[in-house]
Amino acid sequence: MNGRLDRGQRDALALLASIQNDAAVSAQMLTIESVQGSPTTAKLTCPNGVPVSAFPDGPAPGKLAVVDDAGELAGELVLWLSGGEIDLVEQTWYSEHPPTALPGRGSVARYRDLGFDMR
Repeated sequence: MNGRLDRGQRDALALLASIQNDAAVSAQMLTIESVQGSPTTAKLTCPNGVPVSAFPDGPAPGKLAVVDDAGELAGELVLWLSGGEIDLVEQTWYSEHPPTALPGRGSVARYRDLGFDMR
């Protein structure tokens, strides 16, 4: 997976950024220029000069559920940061076969929207 994100993938990642409740992370996600790597560990590249988040290095606190065509939980998306900037998105999976692409907006959901209590 090398190149650009399609509109559905951008919308899914924008939702992932928005649940972090951090203006810098949301602003950075809007500027993603390219994606490198695999659908399970995709390196996201922002331009220089983006706003910097106060989040520490590592996974951001909010995660999105990835659902299959039947609406069943199939994995999750985890956003990782380094130096206050988006570094990569990790996609986990709960089946025998790893995902072949980053999900589009129609394949991700907030856990609370699926009825999970995330206290």
